Amino acid sequence: MFVRMRIPKKLTGYIAAVTTTVIAVLGVGFGCSGFGVGEALQERKGTNKIMGENDWMAGGVFNPEKVIRDTFTDIRDNVVYTTVKIGDQTWMAENLNYNPPVKDNEDSVSWCYYNDSVEYCDVYGRLYTWEKAKSVCPDGWHLPTHEEWKTLVSAVGGVSDIDIAGMKLKSVDGWKSNNGTNNYSFTALPGGFSGIGIDGSREYTNISERGYWWTADNMQYLYIYSEDNEVYVDTGEETEAYSVRCILDPPPINATE
Repeated sequence: MFVRMRIPKKLTGYIAAVTTTVIAVLGVGFGCSGFGVGEALQERKGTNKIMGENDWMAGGVFNPEKVIRDTFTDIRDNVVYTTVKIGDQTWMAENLNYNPPVKDNEDSVSWCYYNDSVEYCDVYGRLYTWEKAKSVCPDGWHLPTHEEWKTLVSAVGGVSDIDIAGMKLKSVDGWKSNNGTNNYSFTALPGGFSGIGIDGSREYTNISERGYWWTADNMQYLYIYSEDNEVYVDTGEETEAYSVRCILDPPPINATE
């Protein structure tokens, strides 16, 4: 069993000075995977400049009616993913489910929940170590940075409703309690996570209760609770495995239409 507990860090806005570290701590609660308190992280730096003026609603929220839905086929295994374009960002609307090849003398780098049960992967995607997550997205896509996640949360939560961004990203079913509204078809699912238990074996926990997604920065991950409507961030460990959402690479700066 896992014995480490961690106080969640809300992805809701931070206060920083040139010579100081973040000083705002905007909430407490209990999650999994370690213990600590952390900085609040959500900023709104010129969000209205990123997207068209007509795409925004009151409070700085991106208009859900402007979301563009499409599909993408991963040619590595021919799996088809639903995608959503929210503002200038195009996200996979499903957790990645690519099983990367591993050489005979290498350790596994991804798993299906509950003793590698494929039926869980079919719904929740695979769980990846951070080292593998950094390179597992298909060509043209990448593991989102901390800033890219913040842009998403800011767009769906806006200024006045940032505390319910998680509800808008959650799927309408599949959560133990407090299902979401999935306003943007992002369909965040509570896929749980995997780590090493006190006996040294790989264990799995929190399915249907929490969803965790790696960022590309410093082994950080985002997570959403079943119990509330906010988005949190924390730091994982190299043996832990979380879900991956890929985001489309931005076009080259000198690209022409």
